[in-house]
Amino acid sequence: MKKESSVTGLSLKRLDESNARRLLVSIAPELDDRIVTQIIERGAGTPLLLEELASLAIKPGELPPVPAIMQVTVRDRAARLNPQSRELLDLAAVAGLDVDPALITSLRPGSTLDDLVSVGLLEREESLLRFRHPLLQEAAYEAVTPSQRLALHLEIAGMLAKGGTRTTERVAGHLERAGRPDDALSAIEAGAEAANRKGDVGRGASLRLAALKLASRYESLAAHRVRLERAAIQDLFLTERWSELDPLVRDAWSRRDELSAEERAWLANVFGVLLFWTGAVAEGTSLINDELARLEQSGAVDQSTTLLWIGGESAWIQGDYERALRHLERALTMAQRTGDSEAEWRFRNGRLHARYSLDFDREAAIAGFRESAAFARARGLAFGEATGLWEVASFTARLEDIDAAQRAMERAGIADYQRGNLMIRAEVLLLQGRVDEAEAIVVRCAPRMRAGEPLMTPWVAIAESQLFVHRGELAEARRVIFGPEASSEPAQLPFWRADRSVALGWLAWEEGRWSDAADELARGSERAVNGVHQVLFGGPIFLPLHIDSLLRLGRARDAASAMETASALYHPPARFFEAALAAGRFRLSPTPLRAKEADELAAAAPWPWLRGLLGCWRGELLRDQSAARAARLQFEAIGAHLGSKRAVKVLTGLGSLPESGVHKEPLSRRELEVAELVAEGLSNPAIARRLWVSRPTVASHITHILTKLDFSSRAQIAAWVAGRRHTIS
Repeated sequence: MKKESSVTGLSLKRLDESNARRLLVSIAPELDDRIVTQIIERGAGTPLLLEELASLAIKPGELPPVPAIMQVTVRDRAARLNPQSRELLDLAAVAGLDVDPALITSLRPGSTLDDLVSVGLLEREESLLRFRHPLLQEAAYEAVTPSQRLALHLEIAGMLAKGGTRTTERVAGHLERAGRPDDALSAIEAGAEAANRKGDVGRGASLRLAALKLASRYESLAAHRVRLERAAIQDLFLTERWSELDPLVRDAWSRRDELSAEERAWLANVFGVLLFWTGAVAEGTSLINDELARLEQSGAVDQSTTLLWIGGESAWIQGDYERALRHLERALTMAQRTGDSEAEWRFRNGRLHARYSLDFDREAAIAGFRESAAFARARGLAFGEATGLWEVASFTARLEDIDAAQRAMERAGIADYQRGNLMIRAEVLLLQGRVDEAEAIVVRCAPRMRAGEPLMTPWVAIAESQLFVHRGELAEARRVIFGPEASSEPAQLPFWRADRSVALGWLAWEEGRWSDAADELARGSERAVNGVHQVLFGGPIFLPLHIDSLLRLGRARDAASAMETASALYHPPARFFEAALAAGRFRLSPTPLRAKEADELAAAAPWPWLRGLLGCWRGELLRDQSAARAARLQFEAIGAHLGSKRAVKVLTGLGSLPESGVHKEPLSRRELEVAELVAEGLSNPAIARRLWVSRPTVASHITHILTKLDFSSRAQIAAWVAGRRHTIS
């Protein structure tokens, strides 16, 4: 009918996964989720076939056969093919849903699949061909005789094996379907070893896991399962793929009494680290302590330096620094005695954390981590070098150190630590007033950290909330900081609890809740007392707000005490701390000289938000109108809208109403970007994806644009953008 000029074609899209699931639940609500998921995959969004498959599955409650309508379709269309094309159909069906023309040509030189396309069995998709529907491929596959299937699978596997390790899974899949699981296992293991030799540990881990799954399907491979299980656990552990590792480790741990002492200690360490990083710190600590006690009783604790290491790390993150240091010192001695360089590097790092948490010697910690990175580099430990540089960056908060750590992590292929390093970068960028760049990082890293690193999820919530507070979106900040992560086990750890208090304190301060702000910021200073090394958003970083809250409550003596305690903690302080301390001294005892010193240090950090705050205080406390005006411009430049309002309030109190037309351009750079995209007709989600920011942030920008331009609709924004373009041109 397509050839008829009077016929109008209406193309209907296939159902997406959500609507396909709704259809299946309405047809067969009794089907379990596993069957529903498989039907969705096989039905590929075609309502008729989804309904047919669901109807077939209702009675047996298992994956249904290929519907008769698809078998008839394949049979009818195949009847139109010549013998050579019919043979190619068999080959394509055995090759799989996606058909590589180059593979078919290499197996059958001079052949073409055009006939299969013309009869509607295959369709072109860029450089590949694909069966028009998964069920067409299944029906065509079932039409191939069993003996012919085996022969074709074997033939395809042989050809694919020439393509290198990237085709390993496909080679193994065809060998398995050719009835040769032993050969399939050999192919997977060879691919894993090749990947590891190239340093592609993540690829190797995927293949180790595939090998274990293959062995679990065949009794003939049962003798290999224990060996394959250990290899898969080890590689998944090294690549920190916790969700895939969890079921393997728990299953292996259930058989721990069958293991040798050495194997049990190794598995306990893996399990402890897994629990640690997935946020079950208490369970992990209990497991490690029980295993260490058991080894102590048997006099074999020297066999498990790794247990001592994770025991030390768990103690450290829970604030038990003395115990952490004892464990790590002992483990380090054992590693040095046995000459285990990788273990020695790990224990050196852990000892540095514990020591700093006890002596607060920041310079010694930085020097120690630089030495640790050099130690790892000299021994070819790329992971160790990269993480050592990351630790340095977390102490210095310098972008050049963060960049050096990032380059080392990229060389080592450490995805999870890269996200942690990027989060530190986001925090520094936020302090430097580069809020859009900071948010782009958080939006990119947050989903992966929430999904795969539960121990780090409080960090994500804290960073997100502070982005919103900076912009003045206090309702969004409150939503994030009081979200589900607030009640999680990791959020209760001293490591994060103090940072969360700082975020809550900043929020309360912006809302003028001075008592709450003072209490939360006091608890936030526990970060300094506990000695955790991170220099951002803990310790005295928000000391000026703490001092200000106490003074507004009339608690001058408490403010002086807080100032004295903070000043004594860090020698020399980091540049952000130094600026915060100077600002706190000025707020406590405001003089022009102290104001000048604090402003210079905030500028050198650089910390424009603090400079803006100092300008407001200089206007309020020293009646410095020029400083208040500069503060308004400073806050506007970095998108800190509440700060801008604060500066206007100070100027109004000084009898100096803000000048109109201060800026030739009413919108910030980011607001202009958003306005341009609004003019292009993009929705808020589309703008968020384009700019790597969150949807609430886009909504916030649009609200500010409407307010600044005194508009009420997106159409007005689009018209304004068009007029602006005309004026500029």
